Amino acid sequence: HYAILGSYDFLDIFEAPDAEIAAKVSMISQNYGAFQAESWTAIPYKRFVELSEQI
Repeated sequence: HYAILGSYDFLDIFEAPDAEIAAKVSMISQNYGAFQAESWTAIPYKRFVELSEQI
């Protein structure tokens, strides 16, 4: 949980085994009072570079 400056006040970073579990976490957050929740997919930078080299 991070306090940040800008458009959002807080940022939570978590890992999930798949997109459905990530969606559940987002829904639970909203159920407990989060005004807005977004899910962003992240991959390790090294893997990102490997994928970009395949293009």
